[in-house]
Amino acid sequence: MGKFKRNEPCPCGSGKKYKKCCGVYNVVEFNPTIYNTELYQLHDQLIDFAIKVHGDTLTNQADKFKGAFSEETEKAFNSCLTLWSILNVPVQQTDETIFNLFFKKYNSKFRFTRTKEVFSNWGQHSPSIFEVIEIEVNNQFTVKDLFSKETYQVPNKENNEYEIGELLTGTLVPFIGYHDFFFNTLKINGEKKFILDTLNQHYNKENGLAESYPNLLSDLLKKQSSSNDWKNPIHEDVANLFSEHLKDKGFPKEFIELGVVLWQNYCLQKQPKLKNPATFAAALDYLMQVSFVENHEATQGGIAKEYGTSAGTVSSNYRKLSEVLSDKLGNNISNKVIDASELDHSVS
Repeated sequence: MGKFKRNEPCPCGSGKKYKKCCGVYNVVEFNPTIYNTELYQLHDQLIDFAIKVHGDTLTNQADKFKGAFSEETEKAFNSCLTLWSILNVPVQQTDETIFNLFFKKYNSKFRFTRTKEVFSNWGQHSPSIFEVIEIEVNNQFTVKDLFSKETYQVPNKENNEYEIGELLTGTLVPFIGYHDFFFNTLKINGEKKFILDTLNQHYNKENGLAESYPNLLSDLLKKQSSSNDWKNPIHEDVANLFSEHLKDKGFPKEFIELGVVLWQNYCLQKQPKLKNPATFAAALDYLMQVSFVENHEATQGGIAKEYGTSAGTVSSNYRKLSEVLSDKLGNNISNKVIDASELDHSVS
């Protein structure tokens, strides 16, 4: 590396003069690798600290959304949620995040002051959605934040295959000379307009997505899941018929989406063979009401008449759904119960 004059801007990217930054420590020949190596070590130690010491905090956050997705989608969601929790969620009985607790513990162990300065800023960065706008030959790529429009150069350390125009979600944190994603990213599929509209709905001018990221991610993955997870068109017909009936009866969007996700889980496990979507749509309708609606007036006969099927069919398919979905119903019941009086229309 070349030598730098004391009054020149420091090549580490701090914005300070060299003499007041890396030059203070007599780093005559600047090599950012020594700082970035320590930053990556801190990154791995932070993840390890979060899982081993504050696993309960991470689990509590994941439990709020448990059962809301198919198993494959849930794994992807929980990965992103864990990283968000480390930087944004206060540990129970404290007002400090896992990141802040780790920083305090490690405070006296930093090798370089410059590393400490950069690392301290990680906790101020919020997740977002980024578009890949350039892929470089030196194993780097450039992304643009869809909301702020800022661009960042990112190393492709894992040699992942990216395409220009691809959308990623994650949290970019600063290193010396570039940014990198905190632990990992998740590819977001779907119509770009829908993704931008959803991002705008959840974005807060004061804190970005620091508080609303789980809901943003949930909305995006539910949309993505509903487009990708149907292996049999008639199974999707069941979901659509169920959704239409519950929407007409005034059930909230989140309640309907939960029913669709439960049906997806059932289909993934059982791959049911059916000819008439109404037979399972009616049973799913009845299952949701008896499981999650207080003071409901739903009867198998009433719902069978509504869907044009028989009470015996509703009863039989209701039992099938209940047996397979019992665990997921239990995970959701405490947080998802609604009162029949809250609905826009009478439900029977």
